[in-house]
Amino acid sequence: MGWILLFAIFILLILAVKTAPIEEETKLWIKISGFYFLSIVSFNIGVVRLPLGVLIGLYLVNRKPVLNKRLKNLTLFFGFVCFILLVLLPPVPVQDLLSYRENFNQLNRFEEIKSMTLLSPVSPEQDELIKFAPNAEGDMNLDYCIVIFRSWALKKKNVTVQDFEWIWSQSDDYLKFKDSYYRINDLTAEGYMEFEDGRKYFALFKKKERNGAFYLTMVVQHDGVKSGQGRYFPF
Repeated sequence: MGWILLFAIFILLILAVKTAPIEEETKLWIKISGFYFLSIVSFNIGVVRLPLGVLIGLYLVNRKPVLNKRLKNLTLFFGFVCFILLVLLPPVPVQDLLSYRENFNQLNRFEEIKSMTLLSPVSPEQDELIKFAPNAEGDMNLDYCIVIFRSWALKKKNVTVQDFEWIWSQSDDYLKFKDSYYRINDLTAEGYMEFEDGRKYFALFKKKERNGAFYLTMVVQHDGVKSGQGRYFPF
């Protein structure tokens, strides 16, 4: 995320410099780039980060008359803004960016989104959902996903889950639903659930590794799947 921010602000700087008056100067763009990347250099004193690069840049630009002083000070300002944002904004791992993209692609499959719930693989809520699922040994089949999704639906209706066999054989008495599940690949599965009152839900399941156990990562309430955007009920 930091690199994306760094280069996004650099592009804005280039656009600003191109619209400003420029004095004739050799290697100007190299100097502009140098001052910009210098300005994000910092020095830590305890928990405080000082913009050391900006201070050095201001000294070099303003200690004596130089060409394009205004542009170079503007460059240091852009760099300082980038420095502040890098300090204030928490880093976003690449894996999280990929996850956001995947979630967006999933949501785009539906006609209308009424609600969305994201679940962490490690959380009390996840632990409660997988409590009655089969033991996670070997390549888990879709039974694991069925138990998790039905447990989620029962919890949503404030129905106390008794045990695995009860979920499997008697949960329909409380839910009045139909559901269907598909394995997409070794690490991904999805499920669809529809209640007799017309409410429709989609669930996305993930594994961290091939021989691991599925966990529930996202539930979407929707009005229907767009044509050509995935499977639904085979019945």
